[in-house]
Amino acid sequence: MIHDLRGATICAGIVVFLAACNFPPPSATSGAITTPTLHSDPTASPIAITSNPAPSATPIASEQSARTRYDFNVLLDTASNKAVVDEKIVFSNPSSNPLSEITLVVSPNGTPGVFTLNSVQWGDGAKVRDYELKGENLTISLPADLDVGQEGQVLLSYQLDLPEGKGWLNNTGSQLNFGDWYPFLPVYKEEVGWMTNSRPRVGEHLVYDLADYEVTLCIASPDPGFVVAASAPSERTENGWHYSLPGARSFAFSVSDKFTVSETYSNGIQILSYAFPEHPGQGEVARDVTGDALSLYEERYGEYPHPSLSVVEADFPDGMEYDGLFFLGKSYYQQYAGDPLSYLPAIAAHETAHQWFYGIIGNDPALQPWLDEAMATYSELLYYERFYPEIASNWWSFRVDPYFPRGAVDSTVYDFGGFRPYVNAVYLQGAQFLDDLREVVGDEVFYTFLRDYAEQGRQRSPGSLSSTLDFFEILTNHTNKDISGLIREYFANVLP
Repeated sequence: MIHDLRGATICAGIVVFLAACNFPPPSATSGAITTPTLHSDPTASPIAITSNPAPSATPIASEQSARTRYDFNVLLDTASNKAVVDEKIVFSNPSSNPLSEITLVVSPNGTPGVFTLNSVQWGDGAKVRDYELKGENLTISLPADLDVGQEGQVLLSYQLDLPEGKGWLNNTGSQLNFGDWYPFLPVYKEEVGWMTNSRPRVGEHLVYDLADYEVTLCIASPDPGFVVAASAPSERTENGWHYSLPGARSFAFSVSDKFTVSETYSNGIQILSYAFPEHPGQGEVARDVTGDALSLYEERYGEYPHPSLSVVEADFPDGMEYDGLFFLGKSYYQQYAGDPLSYLPAIAAHETAHQWFYGIIGNDPALQPWLDEAMATYSELLYYERFYPEIASNWWSFRVDPYFPRGAVDSTVYDFGGFRPYVNAVYLQGAQFLDDLREVVGDEVFYTFLRDYAEQGRQRSPGSLSSTLDFFEILTNHTNKDISGLIREYFANVLP
């Protein structure tokens, strides 16, 4: 077990000298870890990494300062597929009443043997004595009630043992994937408390809030060929990398000694594609589609808020989105034969759209998944209409019609026992609803509404999520068309 980042530690019989990682990261730029050397965008401004002042228990003065802040020191041992993490969480009371406890969501603990919690401390170093880790929830009683608008700090030390498997928190044999890898504070709602959805059989359930991320990653005795794909650009440290990602819902990364890397720029945003060596051409296609889709969605939905976006070939099926990074399944790369109407470009466009509907706007992915998934699916069609107008109408026969979709668009993930019925109702029926809505209100109103919907989501304070009610309330500000028939046709829980 790993107990202390300041000394030697036994990891399954391997002595790892963690002091060699020099946490916190120094300013030196030399080190043993290699990172791809890519040219710089001459129009882009350099990204400055600065340290933030220590928090104090004083009222929060602004929405930005009310965002939770996560600071991570991560030591990764690629030989044993283990990582030891020190995590500091700086949070404020999100309630309108004094707060007596917090609940962290610990998704890795949902899989036996992956997560080992070694210590829990307060910001001053005092040991936390009253906490319970049960399933995916870590409940911590505060030593004294936290007043409205005051900050608190909690320090966690834990070990991750990445299991063998094909997933976004796994050792796949080709890569080490770190998605949903850390304890986090979910959105808090007065009527329900901390939004800790249970894990469903299909779909997603984690309710991330907007937060600020500082991540320092060190690899123990790295192979010079290891490359890290991450949610943000890196700053070199003596023995690793430092990443800064403000105003995001998640931070993910993937490590492999097999990645080939290519890049492009879209509106000054760096697009990085990480592909396996047998798919260099497909990696460039994924890169270019992502860049084109990002440019289109900035036009339709507003500005992309981060300096980079990474698309990572994944040794697992389908795709998975995080802020600043998404995975694309290896099978899409293998199947791609140059046809633009195939899953590699379609899902790349889909996952890019999640940067808005998952990242910027946000929603409850378990109880109202259509707000993210239907919008991302329909964004695929918008991509084809812009860049392949001659075949855009064929998107329906490729992506939707063969599955004869049915079911309520506003279904929850808990309404389904299998993947296909869930996708048919939420993704595909959702896309059909959006297309019918567009036909009723007209293109100009439809696009103006989508831009307004996205912008209002962008302007919400931390703790706010978009809802189905928000969607229709904003829509009524743009049209007086009668859509009650559409609502009855596609929705089960929305009154016309």
